[in-house]
Amino acid sequence: MGMQSNRDTVFGTKASVDRVEDQGVVDGKCVVCGAQILLTGIGRSIWDDGTSVGSGEVRTVAEAYCPNCDEKPELPDHGTPIFKSEIVRLAAE
Repeated sequence: MGMQSNRDTVFGTKASVDRVEDQGVVDGKCVVCGAQILLTGIGRSIWDDGTSVGSGEVRTVAEAYCPNCDEKPELPDHGTPIFKSEIVRLAAE
């Protein structure tokens, strides 16, 4: 998706990535206003789908947003679980 981040974020929430892409993104920029799409992330416990357990893996998971068209997303508390099916890879590790 080519989004800018100040961190080594590798995963994003599928919902936020889908929302930003539905608004329109070209070369990592919002098609509405031209601003660079940003990421804000926090460590989340990754749970296996259909269960309430995981391997103990914690990853930085980002919310994608346009700084001009969207409000900066409120992040859950550090460690808040998220299912594997709710995240997408944004960049290679």
